[in-house]
Order: sequence, then structure tokens, then C-alpha cells
Amino acid sequence: MDHSIREEIRTEVERALDRKFAEFLDLWHQGHHATGNFAQMFGRRARRESTLAGGLQFGRTGRELMQTKEEVYEYAQHLERFAHYLPIDVPDLGGLPVFASLSENVGEALIRWLEAPGSQFLWVDDLLTDPQNGVLTRMSMQICENASAARLPVVLFFRRDHYCFRQGSSMSAEHAGLIALLYSLILQFINLLPDSFRSRPTLTDETFRCLDGGLLSVLTALDILDNLLDHAPTALICVIDGLERLEMPYTMAAIEQLVFMLRRQSEGRRFKVLFTTIGTSEVLSSEMNVREQVLANRTTLGRAGGRLSGDMR
Repeated sequence: MDHSIREEIRTEVERALDRKFAEFLDLWHQGHHATGNFAQMFGRRARRESTLAGGLQFGRTGRELMQTKEEVYEYAQHLERFAHYLPIDVPDLGGLPVFASLSENVGEALIRWLEAPGSQFLWVDDLLTDPQNGVLTRMSMQICENASAARLPVVLFFRRDHYCFRQGSSMSAEHAGLIALLYSLILQFINLLPDSFRSRPTLTDETFRCLDGGLLSVLTALDILDNLLDHAPTALICVIDGLERLEMPYTMAAIEQLVFMLRRQSEGRRFKVLFTTIGTSEVLSSEMNVREQVLANRTTLGRAGGRLSGDMR
């Protein structure tokens, strides 16, 4: 392709993304709530029917093996039994818009995260919130809903207390959560693949058969994710809730590798990656710089009609 034509296409793609992010911000400023069911928006059926595939990719070619998205999904279908990534319950905020329930510093950090050009990572940690009140979970859900309404690709994970695939096994909660995280991300990123693409040799039936839920499958899962991220869209919203509850000595290295991989793959793109925790995360403490961290201050809540409700200047 002629260089000038390639640059013209790149410019048009960037303008389209600018419009989508502007729509995303408008929805967030307005406190927009989607009318659909969250599980219907992001569950298995919606994921498989999504049209927000990879599209144009730049600087990610040179692979030898030509594959199709449907072929890769066939290899990965057995992962569906592990793919529990949606919140079980939708928190009730008593009719308040999400921004009115947030600490003011959290709301301001979110706006900076959304408005900043290029890729941005943000970790919101709220040590003082009762995990049962669900403010951070609802905030993360609204971000996913608003991004989807603006037709931005969304990848998400909400950690659960219980996983049905643990029944009858000695699998720990942290082990199960890590498997659910990695396998769920794999399935979601498969859905964002172009219809056909050139891949590294890791996306084979033999490789996917190694993903059996055991801890020994984690390195293979990370290799597959890295391959899939090569073909991820230029723009992406990624929300991971509850990462701190997956941390144990035998899971830490994999979680660190995941965060490192997301950061490396975000270079030259527009990835917005959000982590939310109730309590500290050792991995995020070491992998995120101070400017990417915000600790909720529960003494300064967002005020209806104030800065968090729409006046973001």
C-alpha cells in the first residue's frame, strides 16, 4: 500500500476514534445508564454476535500462519465453562447516579483517564468502602456500558467469590479466579480478532488443548493472550475488578506478566485500562506508577450539579 494512502487511512481511523471517545465522555458526563441488561450486553451471546472486530491494524504484520477468527474460537470453545467474568449482582445505589456516589478525587481521576490522549492505565483503590455497597463495581459497569454505547470495544472481568468449575476439586479460590480471568480475556479477545489474520504458531488446536484449568496452563494462556493482543483493535476499554483477591505467591508472577503485557501492547494505541480494588494489590503497587493510582477519599463525595455531574472543565 502506498505510504500516503496508508497515512490517510490512519488519520481517518484516528478521527473516528476521536468521535467515539467524545461520545463516550458525553455519556459519562450525563450519568447515562444503559437500558439493557448487563449480562445481555456483555455475556456469551453478545460477545459472539459483536461486530466490533479488530479492523485496521498497523505494524502488526509479518506472521506466517493465516487463520480465521472462527477457527480460533473452535479451538477455544471448551474455555466457556471457565469464562465467568460478569458481576453476579448489580449493586443498588438507591437511584443515585454513579458519579454522585464516588469520591470527588476518584471522579476527577476517571475524567483525566478518559480525556488523556493515547493509552492510559488507572488503579482505583478504596480501602474504606464496604465491598457489599458496590460503588466501585457499579462505576466499572457504567464505564463498560458507556463505552459499548459509543461502539468502543470493551474487555472486562469482575472477580467472583465462587466458581462452579471448582466443585469437586482442590482448586483454591485464587487459582480459580486467575483461570477465570485469563480464559475469559482469551475468549473476549478472540471475539475482537479480524475475520482473517496472520498469526504466530501459538493459536493452534494443540496449544488450546493445554488450557485445562490447571496452574500449569497459565503460561500457555499468557502466550495465547499476547498473540491475540497483537491483533487487538487500535482502541480498547479494559476493566478488571477485584484483582487483589487473586493474589497468592503462586499467582503473583502470572498477574504481573498480564499487567506488563497489557502495558507493552498498549504502546502506539489507545488502550484505557482500569483496575478497581477494595484494598491494596501487591502487583499493582509494583507495576503502576504513582500518577496512575488513586485512593478514594470518602469524605468528599461527588455532588449533584457539581464538577462530577457534568461541568468537567
